[in-house]
Amino acid sequence: MADLREALERIRAFVRDRGWEPFHDPKNLAMAVASEAGELVAELRWVPSERADEVARDAEVHARLTDEAADVAITLLMLCDRAGIDLETAIPAKLAKNALRYPVLLPEEPSDLSLLPWSARRALDVAGRRLSLAAWQALPLETRRRLAGLGSVAEPDAEAVRELVRGEPIAPFVPPEAPPAALAMTPARWRALSRVARHALHAYAARGKLDRMEALRAALDASSEPPKTRSS
Repeated sequence: MADLREALERIRAFVRDRGWEPFHDPKNLAMAVASEAGELVAELRWVPSERADEVARDAEVHARLTDEAADVAITLLMLCDRAGIDLETAIPAKLAKNALRYPVLLPEEPSDLSLLPWSARRALDVAGRRLSLAAWQALPLETRRRLAGLGSVAEPDAEAVRELVRGEPIAPFVPPEAPPAALAMTPARWRALSRVARHALHAYAARGKLDRMEALRAALDASSEPPKTRSS
Protein backbone atom coordinates (compact mmCIF):
# COMPACT_ATOMS: atom_id res chain seq x y z
CA MET A 1 0.00 0.00 0.00
CA ALA A 2 3.04 2.33 0.04
CA ASP A 3 2.46 3.14 -3.64
CA LEU A 4 -1.16 4.00 -2.84
CA ARG A 5 -0.09 6.48 -0.15
CA GLU A 6 2.46 8.06 -2.49
CA ALA A 7 -0.18 8.41 -5.20
CA LEU A 8 -2.53 10.06 -2.72
CA GLU A 9 0.13 12.61 -1.72
CA ARG A 10 0.68 13.50 -5.38
CA ILE A 11 -3.08 13.87 -5.95
CA ARG A 12 -3.41 16.13 -2.89
CA ALA A 13 -0.62 18.35 -4.21
CA PHE A 14 -2.19 18.45 -7.69
CA VAL A 15 -5.57 19.50 -6.26
CA ARG A 16 -4.05 21.99 -3.80
CA ASP A 17 -1.96 23.70 -6.48
CA ARG A 18 -5.08 24.34 -8.55
CA GLY A 19 -7.32 25.44 -5.68
CA TRP A 20 -9.91 22.72 -6.32
CA GLU A 21 -10.50 21.77 -2.68
CA PRO A 22 -13.72 23.87 -2.24
CA PHE A 23 -15.41 21.90 -5.03
CA HIS A 24 -14.37 18.46 -3.81
CA ASP A 25 -17.00 17.69 -1.21
CA PRO A 26 -17.96 13.99 -0.88
CA LYS A 27 -21.16 14.37 -2.91
CA ASN A 28 -19.43 16.00 -5.89
CA LEU A 29 -16.58 13.51 -5.76
CA ALA A 30 -18.96 10.54 -5.60
CA MET A 31 -20.72 11.85 -8.70
CA ALA A 32 -17.34 12.39 -10.34
CA VAL A 33 -16.42 8.74 -9.68
CA ALA A 34 -19.61 7.66 -11.45
CA SER A 35 -18.88 10.03 -14.34
CA GLU A 36 -15.33 8.76 -14.77
CA ALA A 37 -16.52 5.16 -14.55
CA GLY A 38 -19.02 5.93 -17.31
CA GLU A 39 -16.20 7.12 -19.55
CA LEU A 40 -14.34 3.88 -18.84
CA VAL A 41 -17.42 1.82 -19.71
CA ALA A 42 -17.92 3.81 -22.92
CA GLU A 43 -14.62 2.51 -24.29
CA LEU A 44 -16.06 -1.03 -24.45
CA ARG A 45 -19.77 -0.25 -24.66
CA TRP A 46 -20.55 -2.01 -27.93
CA VAL A 47 -17.81 -4.62 -27.87
CA PRO A 48 -19.15 -8.21 -27.82
CA SER A 49 -18.17 -9.95 -24.58
CA GLU A 50 -16.41 -12.76 -26.43
CA ARG A 51 -14.09 -10.16 -28.03
CA ALA A 52 -13.59 -7.90 -25.01
CA ASP A 53 -10.20 -9.36 -24.00
CA GLU A 54 -8.90 -9.11 -27.57
CA VAL A 55 -10.10 -5.52 -28.00
CA ALA A 56 -8.71 -4.45 -24.62
CA ARG A 57 -5.25 -5.60 -25.75
CA ASP A 58 -5.34 -3.42 -28.87
CA ALA A 59 -2.67 -0.74 -28.39
CA GLU A 60 -4.92 2.29 -28.98
CA VAL A 61 -7.83 0.92 -26.96
CA HIS A 62 -5.50 -0.18 -24.16
CA ALA A 63 -4.02 3.32 -23.95
CA ARG A 64 -7.48 4.87 -23.64
CA LEU A 65 -8.58 2.27 -21.07
CA THR A 66 -5.44 3.00 -19.07
CA ASP A 67 -6.20 6.73 -19.00
CA GLU A 68 -9.84 6.21 -18.04
CA ALA A 69 -8.99 3.64 -15.36
CA ALA A 70 -6.46 6.08 -13.90
CA ASP A 71 -9.13 8.82 -13.82
CA VAL A 72 -11.49 6.48 -11.93
CA ALA A 73 -8.76 5.58 -9.43
CA ILE A 74 -7.66 9.20 -8.93
CA THR A 75 -11.22 10.40 -8.34
CA LEU A 76 -11.95 7.51 -5.97
CA LEU A 77 -8.81 8.30 -3.98
CA MET A 78 -9.88 11.95 -3.74
CA LEU A 79 -13.29 10.86 -2.45
CA CYS A 80 -11.78 8.54 0.14
CA ASP A 81 -9.36 11.23 1.27
CA ARG A 82 -12.13 13.81 1.69
CA ALA A 83 -14.50 11.35 3.41
CA GLY A 84 -11.84 9.91 5.73
CA ILE A 85 -11.93 6.42 4.22
CA ASP A 86 -8.73 4.42 4.75
CA LEU A 87 -8.50 2.15 1.71
CA GLU A 88 -5.45 0.41 3.15
CA THR A 89 -7.68 -1.19 5.80
CA ALA A 90 -11.01 -0.99 3.95
CA ILE A 91 -9.95 -3.21 1.03
CA PRO A 92 -8.82 -6.28 3.03
CA ALA A 93 -11.76 -5.83 5.43
CA LYS A 94 -14.25 -5.80 2.56
CA LEU A 95 -12.59 -8.78 0.90
CA ALA A 96 -13.04 -10.69 4.17
CA LYS A 97 -16.73 -9.69 4.29
CA ASN A 98 -17.19 -10.74 0.67
CA ALA A 99 -15.61 -14.12 1.39
CA LEU A 100 -18.24 -14.74 4.06
CA ARG A 101 -21.01 -13.89 1.60
CA TYR A 102 -19.52 -15.68 -1.40
CA PRO A 103 -17.55 -18.73 -0.21
CA VAL A 104 -15.24 -20.59 -2.57
CA LEU A 105 -16.85 -23.71 -4.01
CA LEU A 106 -14.93 -26.32 -5.98
CA PRO A 107 -16.27 -27.89 -9.19
CA GLU A 108 -19.50 -29.85 -8.67
CA GLU A 109 -19.98 -28.64 -5.08
CA PRO A 110 -23.64 -27.60 -4.66
CA SER A 111 -24.24 -23.90 -4.05
CA ASP A 112 -27.00 -24.65 -1.53
CA LEU A 113 -24.34 -26.01 0.91
CA SER A 114 -26.31 -29.22 1.39
CA LEU A 115 -23.00 -31.09 1.27
CA LEU A 116 -19.92 -30.14 3.27
CA PRO A 117 -17.82 -28.00 0.87
CA TRP A 118 -14.04 -27.94 0.97
CA SER A 119 -14.06 -24.29 2.03
CA ALA A 120 -15.82 -25.34 5.25
CA ARG A 121 -13.57 -28.39 5.62
CA ARG A 122 -10.56 -26.07 5.37
CA ALA A 123 -11.95 -23.92 8.19
CA LEU A 124 -12.59 -27.01 10.31
CA ASP A 125 -9.14 -28.47 9.58
CA VAL A 126 -7.39 -25.25 10.61
CA ALA A 127 -9.48 -25.02 13.78
CA GLY A 128 -9.04 -28.70 14.67
CA ARG A 129 -12.69 -29.69 14.41
CA ARG A 130 -14.55 -32.49 12.63
CA LEU A 131 -18.18 -32.66 11.52
CA SER A 132 -20.11 -35.58 10.08
CA LEU A 133 -22.36 -34.91 7.10
CA ALA A 134 -25.41 -35.28 9.34
CA ALA A 135 -24.00 -32.78 11.84
CA TRP A 136 -23.20 -30.37 9.02
CA GLN A 137 -26.71 -30.58 7.60
CA ALA A 138 -28.17 -30.07 11.08
CA LEU A 139 -26.48 -26.67 11.32
CA PRO A 140 -28.52 -23.59 10.36
CA LEU A 141 -27.86 -22.48 6.79
CA GLU A 142 -26.38 -19.20 8.00
CA THR A 143 -23.88 -21.09 10.17
CA ARG A 144 -22.93 -23.32 7.23
CA ARG A 145 -22.51 -20.26 5.03
CA ARG A 146 -20.32 -18.58 7.63
CA LEU A 147 -18.12 -21.67 8.05
CA ALA A 148 -17.67 -21.91 4.29
CA GLY A 149 -16.81 -18.22 4.21
CA LEU A 150 -14.29 -18.54 7.03
CA GLY A 151 -12.52 -21.23 5.04
CA SER A 152 -12.41 -19.04 1.93
CA VAL A 153 -10.25 -16.24 3.37
CA ALA A 154 -6.45 -16.19 3.24
CA GLU A 155 -6.05 -16.91 6.97
CA PRO A 156 -9.09 -18.67 8.50
CA ASP A 157 -10.01 -17.48 12.00
CA ALA A 158 -9.69 -20.68 14.03
CA GLU A 159 -11.31 -19.20 17.13
CA ALA A 160 -14.32 -18.02 15.16
CA VAL A 161 -14.71 -21.55 13.76
CA ARG A 162 -14.51 -23.09 17.24
CA GLU A 163 -17.20 -20.71 18.46
CA LEU A 164 -19.50 -21.98 15.73
CA VAL A 165 -18.64 -25.67 16.01
CA ARG A 166 -18.41 -27.73 19.18
CA GLY A 167 -17.73 -30.91 17.25
CA GLU A 168 -15.11 -33.58 17.70
CA PRO A 169 -11.62 -32.08 18.28
CA ILE A 170 -8.86 -33.26 15.96
CA ALA A 171 -5.28 -32.20 15.36
CA PRO A 172 -5.28 -29.02 13.25
CA PHE A 173 -4.22 -29.56 9.65
CA VAL A 174 -2.46 -26.65 7.92
CA PRO A 175 -0.75 -27.86 4.72
CA PRO A 176 2.48 -26.37 3.34
CA GLU A 177 2.53 -23.88 0.49
CA ALA A 178 4.24 -26.27 -1.93
CA PRO A 179 2.12 -28.84 -3.82
CA PRO A 180 1.98 -32.46 -2.62
CA ALA A 181 4.87 -34.59 -3.83
CA ALA A 182 2.43 -37.03 -5.43
CA LEU A 183 0.76 -34.32 -7.50
CA ALA A 184 1.90 -33.77 -11.08
CA MET A 185 1.33 -30.04 -11.50
CA THR A 186 3.46 -27.12 -12.65
CA PRO A 187 4.31 -24.41 -10.07
CA ALA A 188 2.46 -21.81 -12.13
CA ARG A 189 -0.73 -23.92 -12.23
CA TRP A 190 -0.44 -24.58 -8.48
CA ARG A 191 -0.18 -20.85 -7.71
CA ALA A 192 -3.24 -20.19 -9.87
CA LEU A 193 -5.43 -22.45 -7.72
CA SER A 194 -7.54 -21.08 -4.89
CA ARG A 195 -6.37 -21.73 -1.34
CA VAL A 196 -9.39 -23.97 -0.89
CA ALA A 197 -8.40 -26.13 -3.86
CA ARG A 198 -4.80 -26.37 -2.66
CA HIS A 199 -5.99 -27.37 0.80
CA ALA A 200 -8.26 -30.08 -0.61
CA LEU A 201 -5.50 -31.53 -2.78
CA HIS A 202 -3.11 -31.60 0.18
CA ALA A 203 -5.73 -33.20 2.41
CA TYR A 204 -6.40 -35.99 -0.08
CA ALA A 205 -2.66 -36.60 -0.46
CA ALA A 206 -2.05 -36.62 3.31
CA ARG A 207 -4.85 -39.16 3.80
CA GLY A 208 -3.63 -41.42 1.00
CA LYS A 209 -6.66 -40.75 -1.20
CA LEU A 210 -4.64 -40.25 -4.35
CA ASP A 211 -7.50 -41.28 -6.64
CA ARG A 212 -9.65 -38.48 -5.22
CA MET A 213 -6.72 -36.07 -5.46
CA GLU A 214 -6.33 -36.85 -9.16
CA ALA A 215 -10.07 -36.63 -9.76
CA LEU A 216 -10.15 -33.18 -8.16
CA ARG A 217 -7.11 -32.09 -10.16
CA ALA A 218 -8.84 -33.17 -13.37
CA ALA A 219 -12.03 -31.33 -12.38
CA LEU A 220 -10.06 -28.17 -11.59
CA ASP A 221 -8.23 -28.37 -14.91
CA ALA A 222 -11.50 -28.85 -16.78
CA SER A 223 -13.16 -25.93 -14.99
CA SER A 224 -10.30 -23.59 -15.95
CA GLU A 225 -10.45 -24.39 -19.66
CA PRO A 226 -12.06 -21.70 -21.86
CA PRO A 227 -15.45 -22.68 -23.26
CA LYS A 228 -15.31 -24.32 -26.66
CA THR A 229 -16.96 -22.35 -29.44
CA ARG A 230 -19.41 -24.13 -31.68
CA SER A 231 -18.20 -24.50 -35.27
CA SER A 232 -20.54 -23.20 -37.92
